[in-house]
Amino acid sequence: MTKTKGDHLKHKEVKSSILEFILKNKGPVAEPAIREYLKRKHDVIDQSTINKHMHDLKNLLCIELIPPKKGLRNHWDITTLKHLKNIRFYFEELKLNTRGKSLDILLTERLLTEHPLKKDSMRAKKFFVQLFLSASFFDMCIKTDVEILYARASELYRLGEFFNEEKYIENLIAEEDNSKKLIHEVYTKCIRRISRIPSIRQIVDGASIEDLLKSDLAQNFPEHLLSVKISKETFKKMLKEIPLSMEDKSYEEQTYRIIKELSIKISHKITPILNEDLNKISEDIFQKIMEGLPEILSDKIIRIKYYHYVRTGVVSDLLFKHCFQRDGMDGTPTPEEREFVLKINELIPIYKEKDPINGLKELDKLYSDYFEKCQIKIVRP
Repeated sequence: MTKTKGDHLKHKEVKSSILEFILKNKGPVAEPAIREYLKRKHDVIDQSTINKHMHDLKNLLCIELIPPKKGLRNHWDITTLKHLKNIRFYFEELKLNTRGKSLDILLTERLLTEHPLKKDSMRAKKFFVQLFLSASFFDMCIKTDVEILYARASELYRLGEFFNEEKYIENLIAEEDNSKKLIHEVYTKCIRRISRIPSIRQIVDGASIEDLLKSDLAQNFPEHLLSVKISKETFKKMLKEIPLSMEDKSYEEQTYRIIKELSIKISHKITPILNEDLNKISEDIFQKIMEGLPEILSDKIIRIKYYHYVRTGVVSDLLFKHCFQRDGMDGTPTPEEREFVLKINELIPIYKEKDPINGLKELDKLYSDYFEKCQIKIVRP
């Protein structure tokens, strides 16, 4: 029997079904399609009732109305992090972490928008797997930016909250301190080397421009060319943006690729002002940084990248395990989540104590394998 105005379903049942239908459809969903779905699922056909549910969800900021073109039907969609936050608040029963549309929104807004990462990068794959496997991790990332979560987890790690292996904690803290010193040293040496390239001698830290103008380096160069600045923070950001990949076949290959990408980033920063050939500038920078290989500068750059890779991986796994423990207390971990944590626990001692490089490669492989599994199981439009 068809339900009309006087009939009642469970509290929020129709609204939950509307959200589920929008989440499992690609892009904006036409209102007639929503009405047809509700008719099939709940036998609800009264248009005024359906309209009320739709506009209630809109007022709760769970969905948005896509302005229709003249003569066309209304369309509705879920597109933002704010939508997900409100859905999670008002409709806790919905499993957002298994829906392709909600996963894509969170991945894009929390990771890909703020970082120059590709969707198929290893960090993006890890993030995707963790979101899919753990409802707690998904909820945590809805509420808080990923970098803030990583910083908090890192601080807890330093305090020994997650592990009691004191030696490993001490080593990681020592590596972090060394990394800070290395970054300053590498930045200074890179800028000095690059400043000796005839066409780009003006690349300096903003604080040293006045001194440079008084030096021999300023001779025969127009003063306006000395206004280009690459601060240490900018340099650190450039270096951080370059991924360290365990897929590189050798240390030499990894070094070549990372220094090459760093050179390109620096050349993009200065070439618009210099009006020089981008490829030539990039190659000149690359050659200067690589001088003396493998002794000093390039080797230190790789050490910094390796530390960042290990730290991000360790902290990410710690955060995920913390969420697994929370799921365990709630009685909500899935069999896949349990299986995954057991496999991580098997690999962690390898990269912590025995064979760091191969241990990290095995962890990356584990995440890649699970990424493929998640793609099969995920509810996609």
